[in-house]
Amino acid sequence: MDKYRPREWELPSSVFEEEEFEDDYSPPRSRPWPIRIGAFVLLVAFIAFSFAWLPRILPPHLDFLQQNQELAKDQLVIDSRPAIVGIQVIKSDTANLSRQTSHGTGFNIDSSGIIITNSHVVEGAKSAQVVFSEEKKLISNSIDLIEGMDLAIIRLEDNNLPYLPISDHFAETGDMVTIIGNPRGVSRVAVRGTVKDYYQGSSAAPLVFSIEAPIEPGSSGSPVLNEQGQVVGIVYALQTQTSSSQESRLALAIPIAYLPEP
Repeated sequence: MDKYRPREWELPSSVFEEEEFEDDYSPPRSRPWPIRIGAFVLLVAFIAFSFAWLPRILPPHLDFLQQNQELAKDQLVIDSRPAIVGIQVIKSDTANLSRQTSHGTGFNIDSSGIIITNSHVVEGAKSAQVVFSEEKKLISNSIDLIEGMDLAIIRLEDNNLPYLPISDHFAETGDMVTIIGNPRGVSRVAVRGTVKDYYQGSSAAPLVFSIEAPIEPGSSGSPVLNEQGQVVGIVYALQTQTSSSQESRLALAIPIAYLPEP
């Protein structure tokens, strides 16, 4: 591991685990048809008007949508997207008689269905819904949390599912990598960046690495892909840095090499 020169590092306060919760869950109320149709027409009109101006009007934290648009025809992205899944779990709080819904990203590494995500996405849940598409939603009661790391494995019982290959090597500093996830509720957004550095909290802690890329909340569990489309890491958090009055974000990832044999 000497070649990666890991720094002694503690998780800074600007890093957070990406969970999206809704307290006191209740089913959404149905809106009258005229209102829904009117809202849809307005949305279509807005998109048609603003699409060409998207790069100019996007705030700094929405530039990931611009890059996603630029990567739409990238072959690596096209080939990898089918194996990226959405994960939804419902966690009950019996004390408060409420439910919390957590959403996150995951990816499949086997045709039978072995989903990798972060433990903080599924921790406390008895089951998870794994969404490949609107037509392919699977429920699993098999959730394993990996001790000592923010990793979890969800096992499905299916066949012929799209999956991603795993790399046998660590990503190296300066490598170009691609991240595909579901940030801010937008499905299978692709962004590209470079591996910046490796960090280590202590001699016994696993290495993690940072990536310079326009990452957003909701990307927890996203795969980090090398230029061959192989998984080299799993995003688990983001770090916000401010310098010269400019704010930048780094994705933090766990090397896939730490994943136990599924």
